[in-house]
Formats: sequence, C-alpha cells, structure tokens
Amino acid sequence: MKDLRGQATGTVSADPERCFDVLLAVDRYPAAYPEVIRHVEVVKRGRNGSPLIARATVHLTIGPLQRDVELLMKMSSEPNRIVRLTRIPDDRSDHERLSLTWQITPGPPTRLTVRLRARLDVPRMIPTNGAGGSLARGLLEAALRTVENQSGYAAATARGSSAMASARSS
Repeated sequence: MKDLRGQATGTVSADPERCFDVLLAVDRYPAAYPEVIRHVEVVKRGRNGSPLIARATVHLTIGPLQRDVELLMKMSSEPNRIVRLTRIPDDRSDHERLSLTWQITPGPPTRLTVRLRARLDVPRMIPTNGAGGSLARGLLEAALRTVENQSGYAAATARGSSAMASARSS
C-alpha cells in the first residue's frame, strides 16, 4: 500500500455559489477532465437533488502503471464551502482509501483548493512521487476552466508554479 497526497489551489472571478454548483455536479466531471474522469453516474440523490452516491470510472496513471478503476463514492457538502468525495470500500477486506475535498474560500477572487488523499495497492517498485500533486493540479485546472466557461468570466488566475494552479505533493 502506498500513500498519495496532493493539493492544488487557484483563484477564479466567479462567486462561491457558482463554484459550489460546478463542483457538486459530479456527473459533469467527465466533460471537464476526460483524460482522467472517464464516467460518472449519480446513483443516489438527496431530497434537494444533491448527489449522495456516485459510481465513477477513473483512469489512473502512477509511474508506468495505467489502469481504469471503478469507484463508488460517497458525497457530502457544506453549501458554498466544501464538496467532499470519499471512496466506499468494496468490502471489509478492502483497505484502499481515496478522498477528494474541494474547499471554496470567498474573495474576491474566489479561491478553490483541492486536496487528494489516497492509500492504494500499488506495487512497491512503482514510483509515486508527484502523482498526487499532478492529479490534484489536473483536477483544479479542469474546475477553473469549467467555472470560467460556464460563468462567462474572462479569466481564471492562480498563484504558484503553473499558469493555472500551484500544487504540493507527497
């Protein structure tokens, strides 16, 4: 088992409500980031229509290892602040973990932070350095593009090492 962690932060001109709506719409993630998020189906919604459980197909690349992974994800949220996705284990013997947390901080500009935490069954010889940060950065860039495009805002900006986002990985 290997631990993957990554975090990326960026800013956008859209208000927190718009960002929350985009991040909560998990069934639209494949359109925003098709290289990684191949398919999402919401299988259970709350009374207000918010997704509670979603089935996803995610394409993971860790070092030379590439595979599509089927996940069942539980969703929780705090309106206009947090969107959290947590993998539901297949059974009691399943020790793999995955969580993705989006944090929305009001601005202006509005700041989006994505945190990825995973414990995956990856062979010891496969290098994982930077994989968590790379995935977090890709998710953030897709979210910034989507918020910008759907909101009609001209530019999303970010602080850090890349044009769109800064990221940390361990």
